[in-house]
Amino acid sequence: MATQKKIGSINMSQVIRTIWLYEGISRIEISRTLGLDKSTITKIVNTLLGMGIVRNVSEGTAGPQGGRKPVKLAINRDFGYILGIEIQTDRYMAVVIDLQGKICFSYSNLINFSRRPLKKVFLEILQTITNRIEKTKLLGIVLGLPGLINSDKGIIHRSKPLNIIEDVYFLDSIIDLIEVPLLIENDANSCCWGELVFNRANISKNFIFVLGELREHQSSSIGKHVLAIGIGVVIDSKVHYGENFSAGEFQSVFREVTNTTQFSLPDNQFSRIEADQEIRKAVFQELSKNIALLVNVFNLSQVVFGGAIEEYKNEIIPILKDEIEKNWSYEYNTGCRISFSHHNAQSVAYGSACMFLEYLFSTPSVDTGQNEYLPRGIELFQLILSQKVNNNNL
Repeated sequence: MATQKKIGSINMSQVIRTIWLYEGISRIEISRTLGLDKSTITKIVNTLLGMGIVRNVSEGTAGPQGGRKPVKLAINRDFGYILGIEIQTDRYMAVVIDLQGKICFSYSNLINFSRRPLKKVFLEILQTITNRIEKTKLLGIVLGLPGLINSDKGIIHRSKPLNIIEDVYFLDSIIDLIEVPLLIENDANSCCWGELVFNRANISKNFIFVLGELREHQSSSIGKHVLAIGIGVVIDSKVHYGENFSAGEFQSVFREVTNTTQFSLPDNQFSRIEADQEIRKAVFQELSKNIALLVNVFNLSQVVFGGAIEEYKNEIIPILKDEIEKNWSYEYNTGCRISFSHHNAQSVAYGSACMFLEYLFSTPSVDTGQNEYLPRGIELFQLILSQKVNNNNL
């Protein structure tokens, strides 16, 4: 049974999330939306104003009977900022966002692992970024990576692109070196968080994000870059991780076991994907057959593409529409929308930062034994304030 303190945290977190979702909302509107009495809302809002999380933005219009004008509320964007970082085999991307999800800073560069551990590479990247945003008040950092990522415990189970073949307790190894909360997440799942936050007012409840990126490949027969696919799954507006945090790992059902890529096309042909439109067509058809099965089996309402694959949107859309229709058994159309991320090469870094936003503006679990690396909602705000994170000081 939830304690009174936990109920208070839940109520306060619900108020914060409501103000975040509906900027300019008044206290009375919050009361009606959440079904909490006006005195409770007034007390909570006053606390949030005192903490600097919420601010008054304007006065509304008085009702037909006159009386006091309602004061409109918004999240204080200057409370702090969030850093999202994507690390791939040969490059990284960093994005800083405010509390409404607006990008305030971005930076990318090449990297060279040269057998160095991920921890060392990450700290070097972090130092580069913090030097460039030295006056920015960071609230938290999220690192997006390819592979099997346990975001609850901060463990990298496996990552073929990054040559990680055994469990790496990444957060445990690095947490004492960083003075702000840190999370890690799978790159395709990060993109799902970006869609959930960026389109939070009208995003589909059930969708997949198809992340297609050009990565360095270990096989010399493939060439320098290969198209790598990762899929993030959202069910009932929640990112789906699966039993072992492996949901979304993609490998075509048509793939030959002798291939080093995710597809059935022989390696020597796959290496020409960037230059040969016919090769791309074959790959996109195979990818679309796999996606069509997921769309129709799970009744998904949207497929979102992101990453380097967005460059070929005009080639992909007609192929995927055709495969979804061919895979469907009934006469009416499933109505699945096909769209593309608004953030292109920044999709993973942006989505990673948005994951932290979702932690800030979600509701703590009633279960006090929840197995997550960080608390949520007001409890996370309180943790940040208790650590006196008034600058990045990393």
